[in-house]
Amino acid sequence: MDLKALIPDIVPHLVSLGHYNFFQSLITSIMATSLFVVFILLYTFLKKHNPYSKLVQGIDIIVETVYTMLGEIGGDHVGRKALLFTTTIFFYVLRHNLFGLIGDMIVLVWPAAHHIFRPVTTDVMFNGLLAIIAVVGSIAYWFALHGTHHITKYFPLTGMGIVPHITHRYDYITKFFDIVLWLLIGIIEFLWEFGRMLSLSLRLFWNMFVWMILLTLLLYATQNVLHYPIIAPIVIFAYEFAVSILQAFIFSLLTTIYFKLSADH
Repeated sequence: MDLKALIPDIVPHLVSLGHYNFFQSLITSIMATSLFVVFILLYTFLKKHNPYSKLVQGIDIIVETVYTMLGEIGGDHVGRKALLFTTTIFFYVLRHNLFGLIGDMIVLVWPAAHHIFRPVTTDVMFNGLLAIIAVVGSIAYWFALHGTHHITKYFPLTGMGIVPHITHRYDYITKFFDIVLWLLIGIIEFLWEFGRMLSLSLRLFWNMFVWMILLTLLLYATQNVLHYPIIAPIVIFAYEFAVSILQAFIFSLLTTIYFKLSADH
């Protein structure tokens, strides 16, 4: 197994399937979504016919635990719909991370599959899109709670209020600088929102991408240097499982904090 060929590129490469080309991350995303749909159908079937089974109760406990933890972080001002949104993001990121773990197990046995399987959370474009959805959702929540008249947060319609009334000619000059100052603050607010998007997307991307490289190196070492001891892959995959859960929770936690800031503004 060539180590150089196993090190992934930052941008997922194209995979040819017949006459069409698809990105690695898209193929993995479709496979993960298909498997998740099967899982949901199975859960729905068991929920309807045997709601007290251990599997159904275990899933309900996990979902309720995540929802409760995010609710405690968000506080009383963050509503149920916002918490459902952030909880959905948690399980959405988690399922893609865990499917990436399954892909790594397949690659361990079939190294050629490395050129097909790649977790979608290691695709910076996907993470950027997910971060945009999270931040725009928090902004929409802010407008839903406080009304559209708070658009002055970004656009200086009346200024900062330093000059509430114009009574003299020189007040026009002061009012002008009042509006300009608020315009600068509005620009800073815009940059802050973009900073949130970059922070969310790059944090998830670099953590998962660097871990994918580290996992590749560790698997190469266990197969070619340590002659494939069984204990090493088990420890590696156990650690990746923990990292997958942690990164999904951090992403949803930060999204919940953004909703909390919108509610408490």
